[in-house]
Amino acid sequence: MGDESGAGAANRGVGSTSLELATCSAAANCDYSHVLQYNVDSIENAKWGPPANDYLCWATRVEPSYSGGGPKLTVKTAINRDGVSYWHIEGVGRMSCVKQCCFGSNGGSADVRWLSGNFSSSQAGCGSPVDSNAWWADAVTLVQGVDFPQMDHAGGAKDSGRTVGGSQTSPVQLRTDYCGGSNSTARTYANSFFVGVPGGGHLKKTSTQRTLGYGSPTSYKMVPVSQGVCYFERLGGYIDGNVAGQNGTRWVKIEPVWDVDDYYWYFSRSDPYYYPPEATARCYYYNQSQ
Repeated sequence: MGDESGAGAANRGVGSTSLELATCSAAANCDYSHVLQYNVDSIENAKWGPPANDYLCWATRVEPSYSGGGPKLTVKTAINRDGVSYWHIEGVGRMSCVKQCCFGSNGGSADVRWLSGNFSSSQAGCGSPVDSNAWWADAVTLVQGVDFPQMDHAGGAKDSGRTVGGSQTSPVQLRTDYCGGSNSTARTYANSFFVGVPGGGHLKKTSTQRTLGYGSPTSYKMVPVSQGVCYFERLGGYIDGNVAGQNGTRWVKIEPVWDVDDYYWYFSRSDPYYYPPEATARCYYYNQSQ
């Protein structure tokens, strides 16, 4: 991490929050019943979530903002009228939240728990992808939404927002890859979150990456809700209200689902006739012990 940040030295100064690392009881605070969810269905219907000092919130459902258009969702931290940082969601989609104290490590007094400020990248027209720095890859970087006027191209090449690259001592890139009209601009949003000992030696513990799209299942069973959180690493393409002349329901989401013996995170997509919506996701475990 380089300097005091230990998790993306390049950007820790952007409104980050540092907390003394004290974990809470998983049974009492970190199961399905303690997951908070906030839904918004229009640009005018923005909502405040819980305090940013106490909770980690992230985007868990993305869909078109209107018929014939692309997705528009932003999950971020913002200062309220009392000067306190809270989570905030606006656009169309869902935000889920868990207590930060659910995340722990075994580094003793050297452990920290840090939340970044809000990251974004933007691209106008149709050209080369635009990248901006998030934190180093010893932190988790959550794609917190996208604002794409259209998203009806192949996500592997164009019309997607995602994280790329990064290492233990170099920043993850937040990438916007768009091909729209000359007067249109696309944006991608993210936050980074670090748990452990700063300095670049921490290896974050995550699950296998899963990808939804053409030829994939419509859903993946991920990790138990009581063991961590699952988040988007890429959004798009084809999360658009009108693809190939087809109007239909298009969404990608991550949600808790009861399955036999416990609640699990499920990563799923709608199943339209043409060009299924695309996304990738991964999970970040509560136990970050090395």
